[in-house]
This record gives sequence, C-alpha cells and structure tokens, in this order.
Amino acid sequence: MSQENVEVVRQPLTVAPDSRRRPEERAGLRFPGVLARLNRLAFRLPPRSRLRQAVVRRAIQLGLEAVNRGDFEAAFVLYDPLVELITEPRFVELGFERVYRGREERIRFQQRWVAEWGDFKFAPENWSTSATIAPSRLGASSAAA
Repeated sequence: MSQENVEVVRQPLTVAPDSRRRPEERAGLRFPGVLARLNRLAFRLPPRSRLRQAVVRRAIQLGLEAVNRGDFEAAFVLYDPLVELITEPRFVELGFERVYRGREERIRFQQRWVAEWGDFKFAPENWSTSATIAPSRLGASSAAA
C-alpha cells in the first residue's frame, strides 16, 4: 500500500498523573491468556472500527499509566513473551545491552533505566494510527523533575 493511500487517524489520549492498577489490569495479570485472546479478537476488527480503536486507546492508556507508576509487570503484560528490544548503539556505551529478548528482559531494561536515569513520565496529548497498522506514534512525553 502506498503512503498516499494511508489514512492517519489522530485521537486524544490522556493518562492519569497518579493511578493505581485498574480492575482490567488485575484481571489481565491473573489471566494473561484471556487478555491476549481478547486483544487478538479486537485486532481482527477493521482498523476503522470504533470498538477496535477504543480497545487500542485503552491499552495504550493503561500501559503508559503503569510505566508512569513504575508497575512494569502491568505495563508490559500485553507484550509478546518473545518480544525483542533493540536499543540504540549508544546505549551499549552506557553499559546497556544491545538486545533484550523476552518480556522479563524488557522489564529488566526498564527497571535499570529508571534506576540509573531517574523517573520518566509519559504525558501524551494524542495518539496516531494508520488504517493499516497498529498504533504507531504517541504525543509528548517528559522527564520528571
């Protein structure tokens, strides 16, 4: 599909400055297989489906709120167990590994990042997606003072 045929949809997205685990997060952590199946069903819907967009927006919101409160288990619960994080080459110079494989390693990377670089808070204003792919861009984020 050419870039000129791609429709980008931008929607408002806010995260609570102080949040706790929501009921759906607790259920997802207790029953991750059920959560994964529900999300797969949502992604089978057409990209313009309001239900799909609502599910994606909610997943992004909950994930960012979890990262902001340091709850990395909840933040990365939707990540594939075989996720691979490839860091910038400059991170290796800072003592980080170039590649982290698996959800637990992704969590370990985030914990180390916070421990060494301080708190970081996401404060998005919106999120964008195209009609052909999953959410691709978030709005602004900021380092905590």
